[in-house]
Amino acid sequence: MFFSLSPPKPTHISSSVDTVPPVISDCPPQQTETVELGQTSAQVVWFQPSATDNSGTATLQTQTHSPGDAFVIGQTTVRYIFVDPASNPAICEFIVLVQTVDTTPPDGMGCPQSVVETVELGVTSVPVFWVEPTVTDISGTERLDDRSHQPGQSFMVGLTTVTYVFSDASNNIARCTFNVIVTTEDTTPPSITGCPVQPVVEQVELGTIGTFVTWTPPTATDMSDPVTVNVNQNPGSFFLVGTMAITYTFTDAENNQNICRFDVVVTTKVFQCPSEARAIVELGITSSVVRYDEPFATDNSNAPNLLQTQTCQPGGSYPVGDTNCLYLFVDPDGNSNSCTFRIIVTTIDTTPPTISNCPTAGASTIVELGLLDGAVFWSEPTATDLAGATLLPRTGRPGDSFPLGATPLVYVFTDPSGNEATCTFIVTVTTDRGPESGRAKCNQGFSTGRGRCCPGVIEAVSYERYLGISKNLEEGS
Repeated sequence: MFFSLSPPKPTHISSSVDTVPPVISDCPPQQTETVELGQTSAQVVWFQPSATDNSGTATLQTQTHSPGDAFVIGQTTVRYIFVDPASNPAICEFIVLVQTVDTTPPDGMGCPQSVVETVELGVTSVPVFWVEPTVTDISGTERLDDRSHQPGQSFMVGLTTVTYVFSDASNNIARCTFNVIVTTEDTTPPSITGCPVQPVVEQVELGTIGTFVTWTPPTATDMSDPVTVNVNQNPGSFFLVGTMAITYTFTDAENNQNICRFDVVVTTKVFQCPSEARAIVELGITSSVVRYDEPFATDNSNAPNLLQTQTCQPGGSYPVGDTNCLYLFVDPDGNSNSCTFRIIVTTIDTTPPTISNCPTAGASTIVELGLLDGAVFWSEPTATDLAGATLLPRTGRPGDSFPLGATPLVYVFTDPSGNEATCTFIVTVTTDRGPESGRAKCNQGFSTGRGRCCPGVIEAVSYERYLGISKNLEEGS
């Protein structure tokens, strides 16, 4: 816009006066510039206005801004002032509006390139974890709109694309896309079936150097076929007398190996070779006579005597413990075979401990009339045993107080094998029936030892009944 300021006209004009302001051309309209959110200013360019005047001269007196200046966000007024020689002004004003717009999507952080997980061949899926990506936005209004998968989900073997979608308040979209790759590896060796757990044994006649031996070959399976097998000796091969280790090596496509090993044993025939011979003796006995069926061998040479060495004899005396026996057979051509076994003599303890000083005659004491019990003493029995004897808890000890009458006592001794020996005897406590005893002493409060005085007829009658005596008691008797 532009406008001019004219001075008031004089009432009387004595000469010509220029009161007409300059005429402005091309005064710009409002200039609008848009910048990205986050920027604080923008350069704005416009075509500058010009002015003409009837005097022939119009001068730009002042301008607040020039094209290309930087303008801050918001609205700024730009003013141009033109004057003519008569100082008549003409003004051109317009607005420069700098406004922001958000066209920048959120800025992502931590978007994985790819996540790789390896599982054993044959496993079809596995949980996969990753650190989730995040975003920031200049508007401060970033949000997660969608994600195709979450950490910890189970992923199938192969490639799966994972997508995160973020946006801001202006609906600018940012995506994080990466691949979860689940691969397989084979670290499991082939599984073997039919590997012999015992040696394959063949017997030949003494003098024969060997024989053909066969067996059912083991097999193997594996997730990653094919499985190759390598064996050092095949079934049906000829084996010399002796022992040979057979090794089957199975290898899968990933070079995982599993091995089956067993022995092929070719022996000459030895009959009645016992695995062992046993005898049992009582503890304390140091040896025993042991009998067994002797081993023997046959040979196609028909030699009368093939036994060259023997270290044991049936019916011989052998010490407690293990004795190794050897029978060695040799034919006229020097071919040999042997039979080895053990003679085992063990002990058993069936003998109970031996008791000494068992007081079979019993132990007794006499107490004053009126006392109900008394202390009894005796020499305790002892016991011995080859394995050691232990005394079990007993019902009484020397010096214990026992009631009037007869009390049975038992000493039980045992050894580590549980054999028991018993000592049983009677402890008897009786009263003194002399002239100084009786009720008179009870009346005097007489009391001795660990017993107590029982005054009165009731206690005396009870005592007489205990002794099995039935009569009337007279005071002082």
